Amino acid sequence: MEFWNVIKGLLGTQKSGEEAGPDPASGRYLDKEGELEVDSKLEKIFRESLKRNDSRLQFDAAQELLMNEEYGSAIDAYRELSKKYIDERYVCEAQIGECYARQRKFQQAVEFYNAARIHGACQEQMDECVWRACISEYRLTRSTSVFCKYITLFPNGKYVESARQYVEAQKARAHKSS
Repeated sequence: MEFWNVIKGLLGTQKSGEEAGPDPASGRYLDKEGELEVDSKLEKIFRESLKRNDSRLQFDAAQELLMNEEYGSAIDAYRELSKKYIDERYVCEAQIGECYARQRKFQQAVEFYNAARIHGACQEQMDECVWRACISEYRLTRSTSVFCKYITLFPNGKYVESARQYVEAQKARAHKSS
């Protein structure tokens, strides 16, 4: 609740007719003439949050972008925050990975989840995230190369045996058909 009270203060009260509302196709907001604005309301909130020296507010604003499926803007926000808060880099990388996963860009998600792991995120949590992305990529492409990647990144990971089974099953099918 505190987040939204601060946001109301950042944006001030809205004048009648100043904004017509979101465009159904893009989700971006229209100005009073019905022209598309460059930033959505949540992007504006994030930009305004950067003017305050309150990291929690800034991370909450970036999270709102992610939760409202404004993935491109959320990625930009988390990249900006990772530069500003070096010690929180792994948090930003994990959230960027989540943005990519939600867009079904699983290979990019794996790259960011792994970067988060390298920079201090919980090993077990990133193992789960990478595995979930690998399974999802496999369901889309039927390529077992994602499991080879998992094995390389997590040689002692929770799902390494399952990954090896997928790879071996694919090799057996390929050998059988030749």
